[in-house]
Amino acid sequence: DPKSAVRHGGGVSFCLKDDFLSDKLLFKQVVKICYQAKLNYQIEVLTSGDSDIVGIYQGFGWIPHLFIGIPISGMHTYQEKVLVSDWLETINFLKILYE
Repeated sequence: DPKSAVRHGGGVSFCLKDDFLSDKLLFKQVVKICYQAKLNYQIEVLTSGDSDIVGIYQGFGWIPHLFIGIPISGMHTYQEKVLVSDWLETINFLKILYE
């Protein structure tokens, strides 16, 4: 998305806001993990749109959440692309997160 601050080569991305705000405590924890593991990360704030959290919110109310992603260009098209280094950085982050 040309309007997005998330770029290829910046590492794993954390979305702090779409139509809902992500949990600040979870964000602080993942940043600490990235800092300690020397992993690149970037922050995404969407000015419009929502995600699957809407359905969860409607069914159960607010729960702590934070979206973890890989920077993508051409999302929802046949030309969708990711950079291998971002993909690997995200996998490394998830391995540490779930240890």
